[in-house]
Amino acid sequence: MNLPNRPASNLLQWLQDAAVEIPIIEVATVALRNLVAAYIDLLMEQQLPATVWVKPGSEDWLPEIERYQQQGFTEKIYLCAAQEKGIRGKQLEYPNSVILSLPKQSLLANTAFFVVFSKKFSALIVAEQLSGRNQSIWRVGCSLESIAVATALEAIQQDLGIKDEVEADTDTKTSATDTKLVANLLLKQLQRSETSPSLLVEQKAQEEESAKVQSFIRQVAQELRTPLTHMKTALSILESSKLKLAQRQRYLEMLRRQWEHQNSLVSGLLDLMELECVSPEGSITPLALAEFIPGIVSTYQPLAMEKGIQLGYTIPPNLPEVSFPSNELRQILINLLNNSLKFTAPKGKVAVQISLAGDYVQLAVSDTGVGISPIDLRRIFDSFYRGRVNLSEDITGAGLGLTIVQQLLQRYGGSISVASQVNKGSSFKVLLPTAKQE
Repeated sequence: MNLPNRPASNLLQWLQDAAVEIPIIEVATVALRNLVAAYIDLLMEQQLPATVWVKPGSEDWLPEIERYQQQGFTEKIYLCAAQEKGIRGKQLEYPNSVILSLPKQSLLANTAFFVVFSKKFSALIVAEQLSGRNQSIWRVGCSLESIAVATALEAIQQDLGIKDEVEADTDTKTSATDTKLVANLLLKQLQRSETSPSLLVEQKAQEEESAKVQSFIRQVAQELRTPLTHMKTALSILESSKLKLAQRQRYLEMLRRQWEHQNSLVSGLLDLMELECVSPEGSITPLALAEFIPGIVSTYQPLAMEKGIQLGYTIPPNLPEVSFPSNELRQILINLLNNSLKFTAPKGKVAVQISLAGDYVQLAVSDTGVGISPIDLRRIFDSFYRGRVNLSEDITGAGLGLTIVQQLLQRYGGSISVASQVNKGSSFKVLLPTAKQE
């Protein structure tokens, strides 16, 4: 077979250059995966032994391929990937499977494909992912013609540097059996399409999650850039030999504040990452708040006295124990106390009050501070949001404390709400699940 010289950027374009007649359509990722699954359904139902060549377009192709392998019908499966370990380190651990690494500047690098070759049934799927905003859309070419399958296989083997030739009778016309198989394939694809709404919902959820992650990364980058810009400005000015002592002290103080902000931001990000990576505790030791709360509040008494703020707590008798990890609850209470003391002026009050609220124990941290506006209340738990009115002193913070508090509570079955009025104060109410009595 006369193949064109190494031309195009991907296999689909290469086949077109080789004058292979192959219909092309544009489909979503989930539809492409459904098409591959329909081919595999047909091979399994008909118990067809076949050689399969595949370079997955997404990781969810691999369970489908493994499903076919487990049935023991495969003659051989060649899995092509950028690395020998396959996609993200996953390998096919069944007999008759071969992992193939792509060479540099491979014709297959920008292509996904699924090729079935057997005596009774051969098929070809070749796809290229659209760039830009439409990365969830693929240009897909499909063919059941033996000449197209053989040409594609020859190109794949040539690109991989494999010498074995694929023998195919390209002149054989479709037999009655082939026609039945094609009809079955169409039915399988129809069955798959009936389940596609759920897959589309899953894909949409994945895309929304990806958009949230990208938005969060952009926010992090912006938050990191701002203090760095201020620090660079202060350092540039401090290099001046004509700077007066008072000015020098002012810019040194700016550096200190921006360093504190940067340190707070990094610490908060590490806490959020730990929440994502560490699984919730399986067994939680019941916690008695009457023994737990006083020790934490007492550590803030010196700071409250220094600022001229009255700090106290109220715990009723016979309170049930709560089912909540002590370290996480300590972090929650410290965050809330820090905020209340930070935004409360001298002669103000901060109070920690414990009460029973149905099947929960309520922990309320209230203050007589600057309060929160109704607009800010809607976003108070958002990452990096700092909406409170500043006092005369410069308040630093990363805007992650309340985000962490909310995530910790949701992680262990608790919740948090806030009520506030500007210039009158705020009250953060935390609900903690009570420990079950044996």
